[in-house]
Amino acid sequence: MRRFFAFSGNDSGSTGVIFAVAALPALLMVTTALNASHANTARAELQSAVDEAVLAGASATSGQQAVAQQTFAKIATSSGFNVLSTNNFPYDTSTGKLSGKADISIKTLAFGASTITIGAAATATAKRGADDCVLALGKTGNTLYVGGSAVVNMPNCAMQVNSTSSGAASVDNGLTTQAIYDAGTTSGTPAAGSVYDGQPTLPNPYTVSIPAFSGCDFDAKNFSGGSINTGKAVTVVCNNLKLANSASVQLAPGTYIFDGAQKAYLQI
Repeated sequence: MRRFFAFSGNDSGSTGVIFAVAALPALLMVTTALNASHANTARAELQSAVDEAVLAGASATSGQQAVAQQTFAKIATSSGFNVLSTNNFPYDTSTGKLSGKADISIKTLAFGASTITIGAAATATAKRGADDCVLALGKTGNTLYVGGSAVVNMPNCAMQVNSTSSGAASVDNGLTTQAIYDAGTTSGTPAAGSVYDGQPTLPNPYTVSIPAFSGCDFDAKNFSGGSINTGKAVTVVCNNLKLANSASVQLAPGTYIFDGAQKAYLQI
C-alpha cells in the first residue's frame, strides 16, 4: 500500500505529458497559419494570371477570346497550376467586355484536407484610343471601301464599321487612320492605323433626332475633283455620291444626309 501511495504522489514525468498536450493546439495553429499563407500566395498568383489573360484578350485586335485562353494556358503551365476549370474567357461583342474565371487546386501543408480549391475572376473592356470621324452604320455586307487610287488621310481619328460580316471593311494603303474598329473583319491593310476586328457596334447618332431636310442637293452625282460646298448646314445626297479615281475633293463642314435606302452610298 505504501508503494501505491508513493507512486500516486510521484509527478516527475508529468511535465512531458503536459507539454505534449499543450503543443498540439499550438502546432495546429502554426499549420493553419502556414496553409492560409500558402493559399493567399496561390490566390494572388492565380488572380494575376487571370488579370493578365483578360487584359491581353480585351486589347487584342482580333480573336479576343482565343488570345485570353492562350495567355492563361501559357501562364498556368509555367506556374505549375493544377487547373480544375475555366469559363473559357467569353467575349461579348455587343459591349466589348471580356470575362475570365479559373479554379485551381493546391496541396495543403499538413492536417485536414489534402487539397483546397482556389478561384479568381476578372473582366476588362478595351479602351478606344481615338474619336470616330467615319461611322459606317450598315449591319451586314461591305460598308466601308477605300481602294483604287483614292487617298484618305485622317491620322488623328478612327473609323467605326458596324457590319458583322467578313470583309465588313475593305481598305488598302491609300488609307491613313488611327484605327479601324469593325464588328466583323476588315480585308486589306491601311498605310497606317491598327485594325480591330470583332468590336462592339456603335449606335446611330441620328437615331433619336435627324435634322430636317427636303429635296436633293446632289442626285447620283460623280465628282472628279474640286470641293463640295452647298453653303448649307445640311446637305442632302440622293442615291449616291461617287468620287472618281485620283479625285481630290474637299467636303465643307456640315451634315451630309444620304437619302435613297439601299442605293445611297459614298464611294471613294
